[in-house]
Amino acid sequence: DVTFINGDNGGVRKLEKSFNVLASPVISSIESNVVVKSTEDAKVRINIYGEEFNENTTIDITNDTGITIDKIYFAGGGNLRIDMTISSYAVVGKHDIIINNGSGSTISQINIVEPVLIDRISPPCINQGQMKEIKIEGTNFLAGATLEIPGSGITVDSDSINVYATGK
Repeated sequence: DVTFINGDNGGVRKLEKSFNVLASPVISSIESNVVVKSTEDAKVRINIYGEEFNENTTIDITNDTGITIDKIYFAGGGNLRIDMTISSYAVVGKHDIIINNGSGSTISQINIVEPVLIDRISPPCINQGQMKEIKIEGTNFLAGATLEIPGSGITVDSDSINVYATGK
């Protein structure tokens, strides 16, 4: 409700349900916010979870050369889905995602990274029951990288690039 008072003796006018205060969007998490750049254009879907999203929500991305927002899906007040195309010439690095719901905005990020290139694995095999250091050489490894080796009974401990595997 809004109450308008027109000076000392000018009267009062009350307008019911005439004014709303809307909240700015709040992001609690982003799913798939690290995108691996490709040599070809790639379609990517990012899910954003939070509060105060609505049908009028818009998305802007900073430094958006090579990033195209194809469609924004509003899935209730707490979920947005963004389909975008990441071109082969997209700029590698962090890009701000600015989400505006018409009453305010909030910022998060996506990160476009170069693909991992593995040049060599040495040694290429180990004997069952053997504990051996395996060296993986290549480029574009990120902090916190992990290694998965399919097969039963293989244990992997990793400290970024050097991998110690125990086969059983």
